[in-house]
Amino acid sequence: MKKILLLLICAVIAFSSACAKSDLPKNNDTSTNENQTIAPDYDIENKPQTTPKATSEVDPEETPAAKPQETPAAKPQETPAAKPEETPAAKPEETPAAKPEETPAAKPEETPETKPEDNILEGELEDIIEKIYSISEVELPQTDLTEVTSENSKYFLGTDNIEFAEALASEPLMGSTPHSLVLLRAKDGADIDEIKAEIKNNVDPRKWICVGVDPEKVIVDNIDNLIILIMDNESEKLHEAFLSLKK
Repeated sequence: MKKILLLLICAVIAFSSACAKSDLPKNNDTSTNENQTIAPDYDIENKPQTTPKATSEVDPEETPAAKPQETPAAKPQETPAAKPEETPAAKPEETPAAKPEETPAAKPEETPETKPEDNILEGELEDIIEKIYSISEVELPQTDLTEVTSENSKYFLGTDNIEFAEALASEPLMGSTPHSLVLLRAKDGADIDEIKAEIKNNVDPRKWICVGVDPEKVIVDNIDNLIILIMDNESEKLHEAFLSLKK
């Protein structure tokens, strides 16, 4: 390579010299050297140009051919086959058997014993009469309560041959409406049926001057030792109300 470079440099220098000679001025100063004789130039063109002999070509340095590197073939990586994951079989959830709800046996309701003070039939006669009127819903005129004694028992009961513990009568203030309701509490040991028959046979359903009730509308009944006398055109309703008080 160095020899080739030297040959190229020499060729360039020679070519530059030849160009310089051909460019020299032939008549630079005609005013001063008009008669000057110019020496005949040598025929440069006819002169054989000495070209440096080309040096025998230098063989380029023999560069040993690069042997391709043997790249070992990449062995495929052996990927172990993925084993399927063993999914454990889902066990069915054990649902505990529903136990039947234990329904407590219904206890029988305890009926409180009826005490005398809780039994209206053991209470005041006035309260019993008001209760009968309330239950029956019979329309009545304004009434008045009268205590029955041995002196007036013939008017209210039709007889004065009866002994009783207490009695109370309810009748209208005005005698234009036939209505009478009497409650009588017999004495202990008294014959209740005999007292009822005495009243039924002697009471007057037309004791009012202008009005009265049919004898069939006269009712005499009892609950234990409490006897009731009813004379009214709606005596049945009043009788049912009285019986409803029995417990």
